[in-house]
Amino acid sequence: NDGSCYQNVHPSEMQVYDFTEWVNLHPNGPANIRQFSLGNNPTFQLQFPASHNMDRWETNGGRISLGRLGETVTLTLPKSIVENLDTPTTITNPSIESVPRGIACGSPNEVANDLMLGGSSLGRGAFDAATVRGKTTNDSILDAQKLSVWMEIALKAPDQLRQRVAWALAQLLVITPSAVEAAQRRMTEAFVAYYDIFVRHAFGNYRNILKEVTYSPMMGEMLSYVNSKSTAYIWQQEQRLEYADENFAREIMQLFSIGLHMMHSNGTEVVDPDTGTFVRTYTNDEISEYAKLYTGFEPRQRRGNIEDRMRQANMNPIDPMKLNAQTHDRTPKLGLNGQYIGDGLPLCSDIASQQQLFLKAGATYRLLGKSSLPQMLTEPTSWSSDDSVRSNIDRLSVTEGSQLHQKLCGGSGGSCSFKGVVTLDQDLACNDANDPVCSINEPRVVEIGSSGVFYEYVRPPCARMSFYPNGRLMRTHQNRFHCEDPSVAEGAVACCQSGNGNAAVNSISTMIHFSGERMAFSDAVSACETEGLDVCLDLPTDCVFSNSCDSSVGQWTRGQCSVLAKIDVEGRVAVVHSLPQQVPNANIDPNIRQDTKSFFQVQWLDENDASGGSQPMSIGDFLANYEAQCANLGCQRDSSDNLCLCSTTRIDTQAIQDSSPSTSEVLQLRVGAVDPRSNSDMIRTDLGNGVAMYSTDGSLTMDSIFEVIDSNGITQWRRNIKSTVRIGSTNSPSISFRNAPHMISFTHPELRDVHHEVDAALDHYFYHQNMAPFLAIRMAQRFGISNPSPRYVHVMSKAFREGKYLDGSSGKSFGGGIYGDMGALVAAMLLDREARSYILDKDPAHGAMFEPFLRYLRLMRSLEFEMDEQNPFITFAQDLQLSIGQAPYEMPSVFSFFLPEYKSQDDLGDADLVCPECQVLTGPKVVTLMNAMLSLIKFGFDQAYGGFGRGTDNGRRIDQRVVGNTGFALGENMYSPGSSATAADVVNELSTLLTSGRLDSNKSTLLRRVYRETMQQTGDRNVAMINVQQSIIASPEFHTNSISDNNLGTRPAPVASTPSDKEYKAVIFVMLEGGYDSFNMLVPHQCSGNLVEQYESERGAIGLTDQERRLVIDAASSSQPCSQFALHPDLPIVHDLYEDGDLAFFANTGVFASSSMDKSNYFAETPIQLFAHNSMQRETKVMDVFDESSGSGVLGRLADVLTKKGYATNSITLDNPTETLAAPANSESPDPVIVSQFGAQSFNEKPATEIFDVHNDIGKKLNDQSDNYSSMFGESWSRSFVGGVDEAEQIKAQLDSAALGDHWPTNGNGLTRKLGVVSKMIQVQPSRGTDRGMFYTSLGGWDHHRLVKQNLQAKF
Repeated sequence: NDGSCYQNVHPSEMQVYDFTEWVNLHPNGPANIRQFSLGNNPTFQLQFPASHNMDRWETNGGRISLGRLGETVTLTLPKSIVENLDTPTTITNPSIESVPRGIACGSPNEVANDLMLGGSSLGRGAFDAATVRGKTTNDSILDAQKLSVWMEIALKAPDQLRQRVAWALAQLLVITPSAVEAAQRRMTEAFVAYYDIFVRHAFGNYRNILKEVTYSPMMGEMLSYVNSKSTAYIWQQEQRLEYADENFAREIMQLFSIGLHMMHSNGTEVVDPDTGTFVRTYTNDEISEYAKLYTGFEPRQRRGNIEDRMRQANMNPIDPMKLNAQTHDRTPKLGLNGQYIGDGLPLCSDIASQQQLFLKAGATYRLLGKSSLPQMLTEPTSWSSDDSVRSNIDRLSVTEGSQLHQKLCGGSGGSCSFKGVVTLDQDLACNDANDPVCSINEPRVVEIGSSGVFYEYVRPPCARMSFYPNGRLMRTHQNRFHCEDPSVAEGAVACCQSGNGNAAVNSISTMIHFSGERMAFSDAVSACETEGLDVCLDLPTDCVFSNSCDSSVGQWTRGQCSVLAKIDVEGRVAVVHSLPQQVPNANIDPNIRQDTKSFFQVQWLDENDASGGSQPMSIGDFLANYEAQCANLGCQRDSSDNLCLCSTTRIDTQAIQDSSPSTSEVLQLRVGAVDPRSNSDMIRTDLGNGVAMYSTDGSLTMDSIFEVIDSNGITQWRRNIKSTVRIGSTNSPSISFRNAPHMISFTHPELRDVHHEVDAALDHYFYHQNMAPFLAIRMAQRFGISNPSPRYVHVMSKAFREGKYLDGSSGKSFGGGIYGDMGALVAAMLLDREARSYILDKDPAHGAMFEPFLRYLRLMRSLEFEMDEQNPFITFAQDLQLSIGQAPYEMPSVFSFFLPEYKSQDDLGDADLVCPECQVLTGPKVVTLMNAMLSLIKFGFDQAYGGFGRGTDNGRRIDQRVVGNTGFALGENMYSPGSSATAADVVNELSTLLTSGRLDSNKSTLLRRVYRETMQQTGDRNVAMINVQQSIIASPEFHTNSISDNNLGTRPAPVASTPSDKEYKAVIFVMLEGGYDSFNMLVPHQCSGNLVEQYESERGAIGLTDQERRLVIDAASSSQPCSQFALHPDLPIVHDLYEDGDLAFFANTGVFASSSMDKSNYFAETPIQLFAHNSMQRETKVMDVFDESSGSGVLGRLADVLTKKGYATNSITLDNPTETLAAPANSESPDPVIVSQFGAQSFNEKPATEIFDVHNDIGKKLNDQSDNYSSMFGESWSRSFVGGVDEAEQIKAQLDSAALGDHWPTNGNGLTRKLGVVSKMIQVQPSRGTDRGMFYTSLGGWDHHRLVKQNLQAKF
């Protein structure tokens, strides 16, 4: 406020350090550091040289932070130093309480900083923030902050179960750092704010999680729907046809809520009895329809008090996104199970006819404060901001003393205590004839007495029918016209003398109760009649001059109009308003004009379901002969795009005739109703079967309302009406479809209704029959049961649906009794007998492989890890995602770290059991994780010998490491069994801590022997304990939650290879993950027919232009329809390879199982899920559309064929296993080998002084061969561990013997590293004894949902 500015400085500025060690380590000698304190003019202030990179400050050790200049610090000093101090020295600082505080707005759920918690420097409690002005901290430190926060909570937070559930949810509703700018800009707060969604709602309701994730700007950016705009908006603004982004619409169903196939409550998949295939939950039609829902989401503007370094000025990555009603799609949206968004809701016309719904229980009001401008409703801003206009605006005032005033005021004794949101908890009375509130149907903005404080009324969600009879012409003061449903309260009133077209009065204040009041057409007529007037065509002008009219809202006129249907060649429909001829086309609202591009899916009725026509036909028959049938139906051809434009007839009929319908029959009714229980005119009749009926006279009619409770325990109200639209006359051919509801006005959208529509759509997923079992399975997998039984899944699903779980053993109930309760689900998951029975530990198929990062974390927690007091926060020295395949905030894709359906190529896969964690159970990752845990046990949190920590010397003096000496570490395990503990005591306690007591007697005996032999060799109890810890973490019981019987002897050693003298050949499969757009790589150039024109038409702006198609290749000798193709201009090397005969294209290849397959029948023609990334990527790797060699990959089959022909084959994949290399059953080809892109790391390199060799002394024995009754998960670990260690040594030696050419980049990207390893492996193949090699690697980032042309150009 005083105009002063702040300078952003490095966090170490004004820190006090002990530089004693760095004096001796400084490369240019001690004098360069001593000069600042011991020179002729000591300043005691070290000036960091401007010529040095800041990385040197962050990475070089040799200093100890003592605190901030000005702080009072207690030091423990040697007596010799204390005696030499002339006087006690203290540096004082004002107390924390005296620090001035400011007020800043935060985001939802943000908490104030606690000044008592933070430290004074990085690594001691303080965290830096990157800003748009720059940064003062090394990128690696900024990157590490969020993981440091996560680790602090994981190790120390008191709410461990909540945090554990949050971690599981974070792996389900994934943010991928590579897809968001916040990661590229090294930001922390955006990630922890997103993660906090799961912490807050871990025991709350999953519906809240879905909503917060949907509104998250991080999710909006990652799945590319932020700033998405409707087709209509883009067409109006740019005359360009663009459809809504489908990314989030697909993933929220597949990955966040319902999965790919219909499920029973127990998680088993529903099978189609006719085809024998699983029933799909959705098709691409549903994806496309829901995609329109996610238009209009925009990021919030930048604000203070958040970390902000985004390039885009308006990109706030913290606060929930806002919705823009103008760019949001307004059309009907047909979703899951044939439900429109809006099905089951009351009609807006029914709400308008209800008496004072705003006074009923459940009515909601939002506080606006001193501004009367609504936030959820649309009104001119001048009504609130312009004093000269505001005086002409009549606001509805809530009379003091009325019941509504008491509720909204919220105070007592004449003062008010306004709440942000007020929801009425009971019906209110309003009987004062002088109170204007008692005379209206629905308010918009209300003033609380004369307080100058305003609330806006939030009308409950409702639906409108797209087609209606007796439409009335509406006209705005902007001279925009449209045809409105006369039954909805959407218009203002303008009155004329009867028979006179001009407005008779200049003021309508006597006819309305407040400015901006909306009413139905009949109410407008009544309002005019009270003044002896009639609704007219021309509008009053006095409000224009005073700016008191809402120029965008239509006013009712006497003009008549109708609603037409425009049908495209795919059977989609668009709404067109037919207005009187005197209305110019330019004045018709563009959303409903004849050239509209806003098509939507409708439910066409077959001949037997059609209503009212004597010659009904199906939509298939119509589309098969589009032109002729269009004329037969009496339709016209639209002049803008030559599509069929038809008159419509709406037919409303009584849906249920039977007086005793079932609950399922009632739930098939699509039109909802307002809760009739508070309507005194309605009579309740119990019809049996769980159905009640409300009507005015007890009879069953079209206006009757049914009450039922659905399978989720939700009370549903349904009106007994079926609304159908017929095209064609009664005595001529006709087609019919269900009248489609929509929730947002085509011409005057309100933000309130946009929010309601998003909520209604989320309920489609949330209340879907798959939601409970889907979530139950995913959560069970994250909590240690990879293959939960159907009974177990049903128990969890039931708890989720009922919102409660009763623990039989304790009698305690969990959950609040509301559908979707996460607390109930978690309780069922953890307390059910399948989770608690130790007997199941012996079941070979039960349990799971533990997550790799949680194994490391569990080791730290079990052994009481503590960081150094001077460096209390954990910072990892390695990229854990690349090293072990898992790290918080580092999910590699939207599918998280591992696929829930992943089946390993071993006994587990053969038994048709999934093992998600096995996807990262590779030799290189196993060795890396084991080395890190061994280093932690032996040396503390250090980076020596593969450790994940940062040593005090950054690993420079590795030769000085000694087992049990943690002097170089920044943290260590504090566990100690006590000096009197025996070998048995140590083994038993560590077995409990690290394996939950699962080690059998044979393994315990081996461990006791390790302890005793170490004591004999060293006499050191600590080293003996450490050796037992090393041994236990090598056992399968540490890595799984089941019991392994490793009793069948030593595993066979790898067979030495015989060098091959045959000519060597290799295939390298590079997977462009995400699904690259091949239509900009290989483009038609000279073709028969109109293929080039079709390409240009369909691709539009994202296609290659004629000028860009300059790299031409000849294809005349192929069977393709094109004699020439063009390549992307940035692929000249591909062009040259093709021309030299060294490269070929496979065109028109894919997953079509039938030449007759198209978008109308693909779900019946192929079992492949065409609209799921993981499914399509798998099919690309497998290339077995007819499933002739189930479970094998394309290179695996190639290796099998070559092996049978006498070739020595070898298959290698980089980093991760892949279906591409999977061999057919009974194949003789060798198993694939997994090699890290970083080369090979030896297992358990150790100091020369260390005697114990964990692998050879006991590790192999603990992982001996197992019998058929042993844990299959344990067997997977043992095989990967023993084999991975052996392979690591072989591969390291081979890679060390190979060298890349000088042309190879020294600091390349991931693909360069991977291909470098491939190149080296090819060099050493003769010594590996192979003459045919198969290699697989991948390159991510090809999932382009925007700027596809520019992004492909950068990729190519």
